[in-house]
Amino acid sequence: MRFIKRAKAAYISTCAAIAVIGLILILFPEISMLAVCYILGIAAIVFGIVKITGYFSADPYGLAF
Repeated sequence: MRFIKRAKAAYISTCAAIAVIGLILILFPEISMLAVCYILGIAAIVFGIVKITGYFSADPYGLAF
């Protein structure tokens, strides 16, 4: 029973956080758009570096590429 209460509290707090993030995205679209662009850009750079590193690694099974 204790686990269910903790899971319910975590679920409610996650939903509240997502609702707040949604409000911020709606109220400040310029800042939100800039933040999303930076996050996607950083993710693309990291993904590219990981793929390049995987290509040049000595992986005998070819799992990194």
